[in-house]
Amino acid sequence: MLYGPENYKVHSKLLLIKRKNRGKIETFTQIGTGNYNEKTAAIYTDYCLMTSDPQIGADAENVFAALRQNQLPEPQQELLVAPFGLQSAVLDMSKLTDILSRFYRCVNEKYHKKSWKS
Repeated sequence: MLYGPENYKVHSKLLLIKRKNRGKIETFTQIGTGNYNEKTAAIYTDYCLMTSDPQIGADAENVFAALRQNQLPEPQQELLVAPFGLQSAVLDMSKLTDILSRFYRCVNEKYHKKSWKS
């Protein structure tokens, strides 16, 4: 658990996993939308993306590094992180649409690969 800069609430569903495999460092990032609470599950659905995308992993590493230093994260290349990186992306809906489109393609491709393996 990390605490962020004073007077800012850090509310993140971000997990960074690093492991060494055959001498190489592998990075996995998990991004979630909720707290996976069984009581709220009947009201709304939480989503989770688990990825080995190196840029998303680098962005997550940057976010955690900033928080460890009690700083606010700068805008990232893939992750939308408030307060500096989220607002401009929301205001620029074309970028947000592009990110959501890539997310959907990624999820869709993984689903189809999985469904055809059986």
